[in-house]
Amino acid sequence: MSWHVAQVSHLTVTVILPHPRLCLNEDGNWICRRILYPGGIGVIAIILLHLAALFSSKITLPTRAEISWPTVKKLTPVIFINVLSLVFNMLCLRDVDASFFQVARGLVLPLTILVSSYSTRTLPSIPILLCASIVTLGFLIGVLPSSSLFSFSFDTNLWPSFSSSSQPKTPSSQVISLFYGVLSSLFIALNTVLIKTSLPYVEGSTTKLAWWYNLGSALALFLIILFSGEVPFMIGLIRYGIDIHGNVGGFGIWKWRLFLLGGAVTGFFGFLLNLAGLLSIKVTSPISHMFSSAAKGVLQALLGAWLFKDVLTVPRASSILIILTGTIHEDDTEKLIPADEPEPLTLNTSPPGSPPLAPTIDITTSITPEEEWRNNVASLLKGKPTEHFQDNLRSDIQYITVWVSGGWTNDFMGYINMIYLSALTGRTPLLPPFAPSHVSWDGGFLDWSDVFDLPNLSRAINSTVIEWKDVKNISTSTILPKNDEIGCWSLWSLVSPDEDKAPRQTVIPKKLRLDVSYTGLPTSSVRIEDIWLPFWTMAKLSFPSRRKQALEEKTSVLTPNDADNYIPPSEHLMCFDMMYFVGAQDHDEWWRDWSPAWNFVGRHATWNAKLQKLGLNYIHRALGLEDDGQIPPYIAVHARRGDFLTGACGLTDPEACFNPMAVYAKHVTSVNKTLASKGIHVPKHNVLVTSDEQDPQWWKEVEDLGWHYTNHTHEKTSETYGRWYPSLLDAVSQSLAIGFVGTQFSTYSLVASRRVRDWRGGVAEFVSEDLTNIRPITNLTHTDHVESI
Repeated sequence: MSWHVAQVSHLTVTVILPHPRLCLNEDGNWICRRILYPGGIGVIAIILLHLAALFSSKITLPTRAEISWPTVKKLTPVIFINVLSLVFNMLCLRDVDASFFQVARGLVLPLTILVSSYSTRTLPSIPILLCASIVTLGFLIGVLPSSSLFSFSFDTNLWPSFSSSSQPKTPSSQVISLFYGVLSSLFIALNTVLIKTSLPYVEGSTTKLAWWYNLGSALALFLIILFSGEVPFMIGLIRYGIDIHGNVGGFGIWKWRLFLLGGAVTGFFGFLLNLAGLLSIKVTSPISHMFSSAAKGVLQALLGAWLFKDVLTVPRASSILIILTGTIHEDDTEKLIPADEPEPLTLNTSPPGSPPLAPTIDITTSITPEEEWRNNVASLLKGKPTEHFQDNLRSDIQYITVWVSGGWTNDFMGYINMIYLSALTGRTPLLPPFAPSHVSWDGGFLDWSDVFDLPNLSRAINSTVIEWKDVKNISTSTILPKNDEIGCWSLWSLVSPDEDKAPRQTVIPKKLRLDVSYTGLPTSSVRIEDIWLPFWTMAKLSFPSRRKQALEEKTSVLTPNDADNYIPPSEHLMCFDMMYFVGAQDHDEWWRDWSPAWNFVGRHATWNAKLQKLGLNYIHRALGLEDDGQIPPYIAVHARRGDFLTGACGLTDPEACFNPMAVYAKHVTSVNKTLASKGIHVPKHNVLVTSDEQDPQWWKEVEDLGWHYTNHTHEKTSETYGRWYPSLLDAVSQSLAIGFVGTQFSTYSLVASRRVRDWRGGVAEFVSEDLTNIRPITNLTHTDHVESI
């Protein structure tokens, strides 16, 4: 492993950068064994971080306000474990050369898998276990006793030359170093997992964590040197030339020029490796990081045999080869496992160099096994659904949830925002059902898993998404003395234009049998604009220091629950009254192609297999196709009417408030031309229209254009499947189109356009209030907010 070297503050533990023998003096003895010097490498890393921050705004360092005791306490475990791993690294390397050092620490990968699986309460896949077994076999072979007759080194002409003079270390020293190597592997495994969990404490910033990491490790190692009695040895070496063994030889014993040069080179490259390693852990996982690090260890051992004549016995060489094989095999198995960003739909692709979109659709679904997801859900809870949610939440896991009630699409966006916030805070998201706020109440509540592929979503975002029905028995008819009490944060009371500043009203808590008390966000909370709040305004409340500060500040409202009790916001289950008006750094971000909530979460919320299959059947019938035939490319239209009627156009002529069908036809022609420029030819009449319009005359205009639509009344969709399904099936038919024309300001159109563009690689345009204006999605802004279907 090489990622942790930059933060080393004691030269005795700079053992693998880029190869341990960089610490050699001219006699071939270890400087690392003969010099005890505090501070150097960690100080170099801190200096380089500050220099880099002067030249790049992307290098962010902790501010004065962020350098606080609460942050120190949160990061102490990862720093402490790191120091232990460095100490045992040094002890392992003390009596052996680099090749055996790499073998002795060969259990890093299996131990990381063990620690990571325990931490996440998940089981590794069979391919990962197989690769880990191969690496472990390499470790066992490498520690077998070997004869010097089978050792060899590399000479300077790059060809191997057998050597009888390069003797391995004594068996006893190897056994002791092996013991230290195993301990080092254990602490490295713990440290790697702790790095992943510590990133939220520094707002996900790799450079901020590197700063704390280096500073903390340097100070800790300095204290170890101070209290271990090494200071007199250092003074004796520098002033009198007495080394740690009591030999007197003046300054000739301490090759101080080589020492300074080696420390500078080690610190510089270690700084780069430190950042690379932290980034690797941040964007992948501890296990994936350890596989790549195993390969780096192999390269280091080979470099030592070539440059420094390190002993490389046949068992050690075999061990290195087997470890490398296991690592390469793991890289291949990654390709067999569905990617983190699975596409819900697959197009018939053309040969390389052809346009990326194809003229026909071969629909397939990407579904992970239900059992795998269920096992992950079970590991994050105590057991089966209970009458009280507190009885089923694990005390060692933090959760997050939100209540919504603003129309199905707006609620979808709010839930996706909450899941994105869960990633920022390291919490497990709990999803309530959708409320039937835009359909008849006899339609009932709709669970997420009835619509979306939650196993696929969980795997894509690397976080298991749980439904409330898995936590609490909300369908029971048992009458309880009172609902579960909980305290939540209220966003709406801070940004609401209403005078009473009341929390957002929603039926979701009642459905979950919760009695909620609200605390408004502090009036000093950072805003983006008007009624919009940045994600980190809420994310910071997940951490004790900001939560304590917020509760001490002036808040917008304190609302007791139905039992007239005021309960502070829960630390264990963080909850909010809404999550629609939030963004990373701008308002209406869902209308922008860089929206993080959509790009990192929303686009992975694909339809479940049952709904998608049903949607395909409806598309076949609407387009007049055979049930088992392929679906040709088509353009979907969403004409939002109904509740878009306002008095601005004059109530005497309601039609004046809406764009005529000719405007939609103009946009369809524009989309078709754009698709044709990409090599996709959509027949003129392959247009599928969806709308909330009830006037038969309007639908006759659609028919007169030769376009198609689903007549849900004729299909008896609501009677057969439920009140929700006309909207759900229309959404499916929109998402499978290759082109889309929507209604400006409709979030239902917005999400459909994003699915068409990201799932299908298609083209989307919107009909705007200006009847002659064509505005593509990437240039749209959204300033009005309406209830969505």
